[in-house]
Amino acid sequence: MALRAIRNEPADKPGLRMNELMAATGLPRSTLAHYVKEGLLLPPVKTSVNMAYYAPESVERVRFIQAMKARHLPLGKIKTLLALRDKGLDPWLVVELNQVIFGPSEATMDRAEFVRETGLTDDQLASLLEAGLLLPLEPDRFDRQDAALGAFYAQALAQGVSPGDFSFYVRYARLIVAEEMQFRRRITAGLSFEREAEITSQLVRSVRALRGYILDRCFQREVAARQERRLRELVEEDGETKPDSDRE
Repeated sequence: MALRAIRNEPADKPGLRMNELMAATGLPRSTLAHYVKEGLLLPPVKTSVNMAYYAPESVERVRFIQAMKARHLPLGKIKTLLALRDKGLDPWLVVELNQVIFGPSEATMDRAEFVRETGLTDDQLASLLEAGLLLPLEPDRFDRQDAALGAFYAQALAQGVSPGDFSFYVRYARLIVAEEMQFRRRITAGLSFEREAEITSQLVRSVRALRGYILDRCFQREVAARQERRLRELVEEDGETKPDSDRE
């Protein structure tokens, strides 16, 4: 009797059994079952009560999931990327674009760890979040950039500065971003998915440099003008107070 008959497997089995999928991906049953539950993997096809097969492409799909998890992407985001892939679009374009926008993915800390590291109190953290002065990319998950700014806020608050003193940054940043998004929509309207991703990536790099350049130069020119005015005032004050004998 053939081995296949002994195992009661059909000659044209529709995919991989769980043990085979585990061996091909190196993942435990519990992880693979979780991916199925979350909609990242298609449910297995059942051929009998005790026999189920996963689609052969599940192996490559799991590899993609693991590659995205290595970049610290949440499962919800990975599910969206898989949906793009299922429609024949290249999800790596989005991954590369996100790297340009957000930078390399990194581990994050929870709220308790963030408070310990920055020196902020829970109430101060809540106030900064409500004011939009701390903008974590995930709810209650903070990265190193959040932590650096949190430490700055802790020092400023200790010196009597209030969150409201920084509110103009949030107000004008939202206006700038809204204008930038309208600009992007205008120049990418009607483009293919691939071309839109390419143009958006170029825009992010250029506009980030432009934004920093204009803000810095406006600041530098304002400081230079104020310094010049102040120096002239000091010279004039000094001239007015000198004795007549010193001027001869």
